[in-house]
Amino acid sequence: MNDSKSSFLDMTPKQRERVLSEMTYAQRRKLLHELVVKYKRFEDYLKRIKKCHEQFGYSSEPDCLFIGGDTGAGKSTLKDTYVKNFPIEETSEGTRIPVFSTSVPAHPTVKGLVSKLLFDIGDPHFSKGTEVSMTARLLGLLNDCGVELILLDELNFLIDRDSNKFLYSASEKIKEIITDSKIPIVGLGLLAAEEILSAGVNRQLSRRFSDRITLKPFPWFEQDEFGKPKNGHEFRSLLHYIESYLPLIEKSNLSVGSMARRIYYASDGNISYVMSLVKGGFDIAQDNGEEKLDLNTLAASFENRIRKEKPMKKNPFLEKDITLEELKDCQIIPLTSTVGATNRRNRTKETTPRASDILHT
Repeated sequence: MNDSKSSFLDMTPKQRERVLSEMTYAQRRKLLHELVVKYKRFEDYLKRIKKCHEQFGYSSEPDCLFIGGDTGAGKSTLKDTYVKNFPIEETSEGTRIPVFSTSVPAHPTVKGLVSKLLFDIGDPHFSKGTEVSMTARLLGLLNDCGVELILLDELNFLIDRDSNKFLYSASEKIKEIITDSKIPIVGLGLLAAEEILSAGVNRQLSRRFSDRITLKPFPWFEQDEFGKPKNGHEFRSLLHYIESYLPLIEKSNLSVGSMARRIYYASDGNISYVMSLVKGGFDIAQDNGEEKLDLNTLAASFENRIRKEKPMKKNPFLEKDITLEELKDCQIIPLTSTVGATNRRNRTKETTPRASDILHT
């Protein structure tokens, strides 16, 4: 399905029904599962990565970027979306990897970190040699493959070691790669990963990673520039966007009134839980021959997809409504890491509404 047909809220009800009736269940499901939910902050974050990337070739000491956030905050989606814009190419001169996406291995050593990067870039002898020789091979391959940006995920794995000496050695290795390759790095991980970028561990590396982003859950009680409450405006815009690509014939009105409050309560404003809830609801609706996400469908999806991780929450789709007081309990304040601590992985005629109409209800 091309882009002109994929935003179903732009269609009349008859157009929507005709297009979707021509699709199989598998095609609809694929469409939903490949959906990348874009919102203003998401686009802003992509621009920050691009700004970091654009230093390559112009700065001998590139500034780097750290993106931190809880599990499900959107780090992987952000990384994967950026990487897709710079595919690996096979040329007459060899493999070209403009954006090298890699990750820190679990329970790493410094040599193990270098070995993992060699493996991910395609070195068949990734475990051979001393740390010094392996690092030299890595730098050579980064150059040969035309790498312009390194996306280094799971930085928090470096914190799972009870040793300040190891943290310093690992931070020095990262600094060495940046200095000798002149390639900027975007580091990603749980918020505790910021410890390795702290001045207390390595002041020089900390200065390199002066640009930092914290991915937070969507707020409900934010205010505009005049101090007026926006009543979940950004979150409801997100739900409106999701529904515009939801491959179901009937409208589910996800962003309207009490439905939006229920979804916010269920997800705590975390986009990963929102998408899990919607995808689970889609499967249940299709199994039952239904063409929208209603309270019963989402109640079942909540039990299947979210209950295990949020056992103390009531099922909001079985409630008469969710109050604003209950939404206040969903506001999550990220924890900051402190140097010296260990193991901190956190863990009638039917009409199509416009976003501006919905967001004023």
